[in-house]
Amino acid sequence: MTEEKTEKKNYNEDIKAMLKRFTEVERLKGKPEYKQYESKLVVDLEKFTAMIEKEATPAQFRAYRELLRTRDRLSRKHYYLLNEHDAKNAKESCFFRPTEAVHGDLSFCEIEEKYKFTRVYDEGRKKFVYTVFTTRVVEGEEQIDKKLAQKIARGFVPDEKDFKKDYTQWHRVTLVENMFSKYFVPENDLDEIDDLAV
Repeated sequence: MTEEKTEKKNYNEDIKAMLKRFTEVERLKGKPEYKQYESKLVVDLEKFTAMIEKEATPAQFRAYRELLRTRDRLSRKHYYLLNEHDAKNAKESCFFRPTEAVHGDLSFCEIEEKYKFTRVYDEGRKKFVYTVFTTRVVEGEEQIDKKLAQKIARGFVPDEKDFKKDYTQWHRVTLVENMFSKYFVPENDLDEIDDLAV
């Protein structure tokens, strides 16, 4: 009896073809046929993403999600998954120590909490650009659907079991070097800073 080997299909060419379609549709912006081609692309993209998610290797799927992110076509679900993946692979950590008021995704950060981050040198700006991965817990009370909202409007008092389970959203905050230093201290720099404060 021969042993069958099941190999994952290489989707790299399919992903390149989808990238080509993005470019073609984007070139049609402002033209009468744009809406028709954009609608078709959205439908095909949804089907293709479901297939890739199910059948591609983790590395291929991550590359695909990154492509969607750069083209601003990444769904919220996959945006959070991509952020979680990148956070787990980030090598450096920092602590949240803001020196001024926070806003946006930073408002969910906890003082002295540790967060993963990456940094790359931007040749154009001649400075480092930091990406910090933050989390936000979405509680059940924030996930009220239309059906439960209607019941509550009619006087129903929900119990804990009536709400969906809490879940964690992964976000990414991109900051240039001088902004990063206003909110975060790299773990490697912490001892030196604490020694100076004594």
